[in-house]
Amino acid sequence: MRTSLHVAVAVGLALNLSGITAEAQAPAADERAILMTLGPDGFASAPPLGALVEGTVAAIVGRVVGTERLTRRQGGGYAGYRVAVDAVVFARRAAGVLPLVAGTEISLDQRVGRDSAERFLARRLPVAPADTCLLFLGDGPAGVTLSGWTVQFRRVPGPAPTAQTLGPATLATEMAKPYWFGPGVRMVATTNGAAPEWESLLAEVRRLGTLEASPARGR
Repeated sequence: MRTSLHVAVAVGLALNLSGITAEAQAPAADERAILMTLGPDGFASAPPLGALVEGTVAAIVGRVVGTERLTRRQGGGYAGYRVAVDAVVFARRAAGVLPLVAGTEISLDQRVGRDSAERFLARRLPVAPADTCLLFLGDGPAGVTLSGWTVQFRRVPGPAPTAQTLGPATLATEMAKPYWFGPGVRMVATTNGAAPEWESLLAEVRRLGTLEASPARGR
């Protein structure tokens, strides 16, 4: 079953484009035609972690191992990715249509504006196949999808691994403020400023995802 990605937040115009750049091929004629129909990306933004978890249906630890095609449906453009699932942090009932199983590979689409679509077609992406990421999945008219890059995180190795936002530097600065991650995430000092500890972030996302999915939450 083909799944797709709905952007949970606006996509930034200054993403860290250090990812998949090799093997870029000229886009097909239908992809170029789709690109011409798309509007510009919005401004980079992201809700605080609690609201982010509440607005998504699943979170996984995985790697973006490849790209597929640019398509158009439900009134928008979608970039296709192949994602290797390393672990499922949480998954709600709405995500049941996806085979979220550790050790498998799935196809996910991400809704894109014209700027993001151009980067996708040029294979200038903010992640590399070897990057371990915390990836949030949304649910919308086009089905279960990969949320925008601004709410995704890359694992940064080190004595105490940290999480780095895939959004622009201005968003990283905002996320470093105490309100964004909340008291449940341990922040550590890095050369680029405060950053969330990787395992602490995963634990808090798992806790919030389980809380949001509990029957008591809906009463």
